[in-house]
Amino acid sequence: MRRIGAPFQLVKLVLEAIACTNLFLMMVLAFVDVVGRYVFNAPVHGAYEITQIMMGILTFAALPLVTVRQEHISVSLIDGILSSRARWIQQIIVLLAAGSTFAFLAWVIGGLAVQTHRYGDVTMQAHIPLAPFRYFMCAMAAGSLVAVLGLLYSHVVRNDKA
Repeated sequence: MRRIGAPFQLVKLVLEAIACTNLFLMMVLAFVDVVGRYVFNAPVHGAYEITQIMMGILTFAALPLVTVRQEHISVSLIDGILSSRARWIQQIIVLLAAGSTFAFLAWVIGGLAVQTHRYGDVTMQAHIPLAPFRYFMCAMAAGSLVAVLGLLYSHVVRNDKA
């Protein structure tokens, strides 16, 4: 991965902090909920819903990080038999497919976030508003699209072979 500028480095650090903190808080919540449930017969109210929200935050905070590092799950069945030019073209096709997917994902989640905000949807037990989390997910999908566009630029315009 190439060196990235200071603003992008800051975004990277913030997203890593969000993901790490969120994962730690999920662990704490699970521990407190289990101890409360089995020791004190008093589970955390809405723990399941909170865990679902935190899982969404964790997944979508990590999405741009995984994208910019190109660490998505991949299967390299034909890489060994392709020429370097064919691999270069394959990478363009993969980046275009990923970019299209992230654009569609951001568009769908963005529409859902607006609708959720308009209706004032909340979780069933804890009554946590859902719109801010959906806006976050939309922004992270859009951020992943920006990362893909940067990779595509680097690959095509700079003619990177790596």
